[in-house]
Amino acid sequence: MTLYALKLGPIETEAEAPCFAYLGFAEDLALPPEMAERDAEGLRRLAERHGDGRELRCEPRLARAGKKLGFTAGPMPDWIRVGRAFIAYGIGLGPYGRFLEDKAPIAALLAATGEFMRGAPWRWWSDSDALSVSVMGSEGRHYEGCLMGAGGQQYGLALYEKAGAVRRIIERMDADDFAGARQEPCLSVTLNFEPAWAAKAADDAYGCKGLPLPMKLAGGQAVKLDALSLTVLTAALHAMAKLRPGNLMETAEQAVPKGGRVRLTVEAAAPHRRPSWSASP
Repeated sequence: MTLYALKLGPIETEAEAPCFAYLGFAEDLALPPEMAERDAEGLRRLAERHGDGRELRCEPRLARAGKKLGFTAGPMPDWIRVGRAFIAYGIGLGPYGRFLEDKAPIAALLAATGEFMRGAPWRWWSDSDALSVSVMGSEGRHYEGCLMGAGGQQYGLALYEKAGAVRRIIERMDADDFAGARQEPCLSVTLNFEPAWAAKAADDAYGCKGLPLPMKLAGGQAVKLDALSLTVLTAALHAMAKLRPGNLMETAEQAVPKGGRVRLTVEAAAPHRRPSWSASP
């Protein structure tokens, strides 16, 4: 049996000194993190609480502190990269995490974001191009969608509940009516690159370049994102990732955590802009 240790951070706290989370993985499970300011202290706590009878191993950057405590540095197993990404995402969200339901399907969201970033559909469509998005089944809904990324600054997608929303938002933004633009009820997911250590952990495991930030707007305010809405966003990421000039309609299915499935179809008009070959940030 092996205990593999790694660290995440720095994590913002009320203390002046930077704090780090030291994680231990053993028997395919993530152990409760230990918070400490120094590597030696974090590793010592992990070893004392979880190291009995286990071989102690750690990621290479902890080699110096770990050696004195009996840890041997070695490559990180792939399954631990996935666990690290999940935990880093939760910590990296910070206060925003309160908008997500408990046990939200984060792993599915991270995987879909990685596919979306690799597909880079913003090369052909911009956020001024309205897409048709239909959710089939008992939860049948229709959205007006748009892709973000053509400007090279913000990557993601938005699903607006009302027809004509993309045009209205453009008009309001041109008039500097930013508050009015936020009044359109929608679901969205955008990529956040901070904190950098959390973004890197997510990228190492899923290739998503950063942290997907899902959001639901109602009345101009962010509200709780339910499991069904998060599943719709996840399916939309999968479908839009595959859009191309010669492939203007895509369908994706995604399981809803509380039961059932979402089946979603995206249709796009033929692109009218020259392709941008910057596929990722």
